[in-house]
Parts: sequence; C-alpha cells; structure tokens
Amino acid sequence: MKGFVFNVLNKMVEEKLGIEAWDQMVNQLSSDSAGVYTSGGTYPDKEFLDLVSDLSERLQTPVAELVRNFGKYALHEMKKQYAIFFEKHSDAKSFLLSIDQVVHVEVKKLYPEAKLPEFLYEDRSPNELVMIYHSERKMCHFAEGLIEVTGEFFGEEIDQRQVQCMHEGAESCRFELKFRGKG
Repeated sequence: MKGFVFNVLNKMVEEKLGIEAWDQMVNQLSSDSAGVYTSGGTYPDKEFLDLVSDLSERLQTPVAELVRNFGKYALHEMKKQYAIFFEKHSDAKSFLLSIDQVVHVEVKKLYPEAKLPEFLYEDRSPNELVMIYHSERKMCHFAEGLIEVTGEFFGEEIDQRQVQCMHEGAESCRFELKFRGKG
C-alpha cells in the first residue's frame, strides 16, 4: 500500500487521539519501516490493516465504519493535494466516472507499482450510476466513504446502495448510486 495512505491515517489519528496514540500504534508493529512512511513508498498491506485494527479498538468503532470514515477523511486530503482532479468536473457523477480512467492512470504514472482498485461502470441514466469495485484489498467501505464525500464536494446528495460485497463472497462490490442534484 502506498505511503500516502499511511500518512493520511497518521494525520487522522493525531487529530482524533494525539501524536502519542500514533506513536503507540506504530511501536506495536513488527516492521522496520513502522512509522516512517514516505508518500511514494510502498508498505505491507498487513501493516495498514494492523493499524486500522488497533485504531478500531481504541475508538471502539467497528472496522467497516472506521474504514468508511477514513475514506471520507482521505478524500478531503486528496482534494487538498490534488485539486486538479476535482476542478475538471462540475458534478459528482462526472468525477466518479473519472476515477478509474483518469485519476488512477495519473497515479500509475507516478507510482507504476501501485496496486490500485478497479472500477467498472454502468451509466444507466443522467442521475444513476452503478460502480463495480474490485480489489484484492477488499476496501469497499473506503470506497463508500469516498462516494459520500464526493457528493458533498459537489453540493449533491448521493443515495448509495451496496447490493453485493466481496466480504460476503461476491467477486466484486456493486454500488448503485442515484444523484439528487445540487442542494
């Protein structure tokens, strides 16, 4: 997993619990790189999952809810650092449709070894979209958070239903989205 994700998690933990909590969390890891993450570096997925599990216990929040909230937080950080990806779009649907073919393509240019999730789309109507998510990491809850905050960024409400999930044995996760326009 890319160091950017660890850095954003670090920032979130420090804001919620303080730097001492982050230090305690990384000191419990068995990795030599624990706590020293560069944005472009690649680190074990297990290390991220161990940090999330620890944070889940500290906050007494189920992992799925925590990862969803982390997705929301992470998109705010992405928007600060990569505003250009958002500025090209006038609505949430347009942005979401760009993730796989624009955002991920640009990430791959910077980090060719990055293992990014794959999104496929079914563009049903002007205010409906199906996003099909697949990743060996099974971070569909992270995607849920990203989708929710995307609506907020564009002043729209997005009704989302996850109708299939890899955590329940499906090969991919399927999100059915309805856009309710500018608020």
